[in-house]
Amino acid sequence: MFLAVWWVWIDTTWVLNWLDPDAFAVRDLLFGMMGAGLFLSMAVPDAFGSRAVVFAGAYVAMQLGRSLYMLLVVWPDPGQRSTNASGGTCEHRSLGGAEQGAPPDAAFRAYCF
Repeated sequence: MFLAVWWVWIDTTWVLNWLDPDAFAVRDLLFGMMGAGLFLSMAVPDAFGSRAVVFAGAYVAMQLGRSLYMLLVVWPDPGQRSTNASGGTCEHRSLGGAEQGAPPDAAFRAYCF
């Protein structure tokens, strides 16, 4: 149970790190995730009983909805993306890119995103 809730939270946090919170479409995503999160948290006490379908439905809706949002709304419109909080390097150094501190080129950033 803990891992399911934690996984939704950590994935959402990671995705929102890439997005511009001032964009209205991103705010729509946030409100949708909050609404599904209410259903998820409401179902936790009896998630292995009578509310299992509510828990599973909210979990799947959050995971798929966030991923589809990134693919359909954000990916085609680079204006909704923001610079990553880590400087936009996309873990460039850990992936064996250029020397320490060298900024990645645009193609590499697009690949990492």
